[in-house]
Amino acid sequence: MSGRRTGYRTGAGELDQRVAIEREDRIADGGGGATVAWVPVCTVWAKVWPVSGDERARAQQREASVLVRMRIRRRGDVAADMRARWNGQTFNIRFVAEGGRDPFLTLDCEG
Repeated sequence: MSGRRTGYRTGAGELDQRVAIEREDRIADGGGGATVAWVPVCTVWAKVWPVSGDERARAQQREASVLVRMRIRRRGDVAADMRARWNGQTFNIRFVAEGGRDPFLTLDCEG
């Protein structure tokens, strides 16, 4: 299938990496405050690749950070305020792109 916004073609067989998606949750501590914890939303199969230097410059991102793009099957419970854990690293999801009838989501992540 062709992604409208990304221009990348993805077949289900290319989703060969396990990625855990987590959301931030505030848990009351009983004393009027709260503790922040990350709770699992889902674990999905993904295609993961680094963002090139040219794309990095266009996105005006800091060179020191690691930028990756993840392509997963479309879900309604993934948002830009979540994080992704892949290959022992944690990445903040910065942007979720979905293209019309495209059955996949593209996540731009920074770690």
